[in-house]
Amino acid sequence: MGIRTAVLGNPQFQKVAKLLRAELKDSCSLSSLDDKTARQLVQDEL
Repeated sequence: MGIRTAVLGNPQFQKVAKLLRAELKDSCSLSSLDDKTARQLVQDEL
């Protein structure tokens, strides 16, 4: 599964990616955020 290149240029995607980048581990799982908190963070920004 991947992300289409068109999505990568989306300003909302870029903003959320910056917010979550520090929380992602090499496995692409979130380190310190639980699912509910991560979803709320993304929802608040969109």
